[in-house]
Amino acid sequence: MRFAFRVDASQQIGTGHVMRCLTLATALRDQGHIGVFICRDHEGHLAEMIRQKGYACHLLSAPTAKLAVQENDLAHADWLGVSWQEDAQQTANILTETVDWLVVDHYAIDARWESALSGKYRQLMVIDDLADRAHIADVLLDQTLGRQAIAYQPFVPTSCRLLLGAKYALLRPEFAQHRVASLAQRASRHQVKSVLINMGGVDADNMTAQVLMALNRVSLPKEIRLQVVMGGNAPHLSQVEQLAAAMHYQTQILVNASNMAALMVDADVAIGAAGSTTWERACLGLPSLLFCLAENQRVGVEAIAEAGAAWYVRSIADMLCSVQILLNMPERLRQMQQLAYAVTDGQGVEKIVNKLVNTSLVLRRVSIDDAALLFSWRNHPSIRAVSHQQAPLVYQDHETWLAQSLHNPNRLLWIAMQDQQPIGVIRFDRDSSEMTKVEVSLYLAPEMQGKGLGQALLFAGEQQLHQTWRNVCFINADVLPSNAASLTLFERAGYTALPNRFCKQVSLC
Repeated sequence: MRFAFRVDASQQIGTGHVMRCLTLATALRDQGHIGVFICRDHEGHLAEMIRQKGYACHLLSAPTAKLAVQENDLAHADWLGVSWQEDAQQTANILTETVDWLVVDHYAIDARWESALSGKYRQLMVIDDLADRAHIADVLLDQTLGRQAIAYQPFVPTSCRLLLGAKYALLRPEFAQHRVASLAQRASRHQVKSVLINMGGVDADNMTAQVLMALNRVSLPKEIRLQVVMGGNAPHLSQVEQLAAAMHYQTQILVNASNMAALMVDADVAIGAAGSTTWERACLGLPSLLFCLAENQRVGVEAIAEAGAAWYVRSIADMLCSVQILLNMPERLRQMQQLAYAVTDGQGVEKIVNKLVNTSLVLRRVSIDDAALLFSWRNHPSIRAVSHQQAPLVYQDHETWLAQSLHNPNRLLWIAMQDQQPIGVIRFDRDSSEMTKVEVSLYLAPEMQGKGLGQALLFAGEQQLHQTWRNVCFINADVLPSNAASLTLFERAGYTALPNRFCKQVSLC
């Protein structure tokens, strides 16, 4: 499948939206899907970093003047830098081909923009935290702890699938991988010796400097270590580096750190902004003192504070008081570790990917009772036109073929079900002389074509194949040159184009 991400980073917006979209894009790429990014050329955009991660990133033109926000505009309308109409048109110009999924992570985009792009995508996913504007999404993700469906009922169609709560937090795999080790280490650590400070990738208000100056004024254990993580685009980075050099306590500045999970495991307490990193800290059971640096962070920080998994600090004085409590009351530290650990297991991105591309399809074995259904599908003009045998079928011949297929030990034949409705069929034929090779063929029911389900059908079939015939190493596909949809399908699914066919080598072989 092809996924396009419309998301921005800037000095005003921060980096969190792009980072969580990159997490989702990487998980999708690991399953053979393709992701491209569309971003505005704001000051502080992350286009180069996105490209370094291996994704195409199209930059929309930089804003030429400050956007005049109208009275009835969205609360974050100025984040686009241009009008929503101009942004929609520029995005449409880039999407020259219809994508399977358009993923929008932007507080300045709503149903008007989404409707204007409706011809450019088959399905729409919205990532949001605010629940303050209308969407026409097929799937909406809000990873805020405790978020309830009622918050979005006025804003999305009844058909929209809502993925709500911290269990869907978009965390990179390393957080789940470090989770068990993190809890084990914390069980034996009862004193605060390492503090991790991270106010986001930008920290436009220079809270990092305020925190460091405040900590330098109070009495802390001499052996305490302070580690400060900042983004390379942070406007106050040089000032913070100068402050760190003059601190009474060992202080290290880490720029664009790529090992955040390991840093969090090593830390006893975090002081940070209440953005997306909140869920990373929680996954690793890291007690946290959180500042709310933007109004759009308030719901999240209040929710996690209410759960006792972090403390919401409203001022520098509040932060210093909280630090002293944790230094002197290890039982409070231990309690916050356990409550934080319970917030999310770090498997959110895997759950989301399954919702988007896989688990909506269930495969069942074909039976002789399916003869009439398969006959109606296979005889449809749209399917015969891309088949090697294009003449109309005779029902008696078809029924005989099906009966023989069901008794053929070298043939697997499955019907795909979505919401308990049959939507397509996939078949694997094994080479009796080379049992490690199979040939795949598939088609969707006529009424299900053009909905982006081919990739999900192929992926579900491959998964089931590997569970049934474990020694398969090569999957071949014989596709007519005129079958443009299947040619694209197998290319996007990671198959190699060879003369007259496609081939995919199973990674375990």
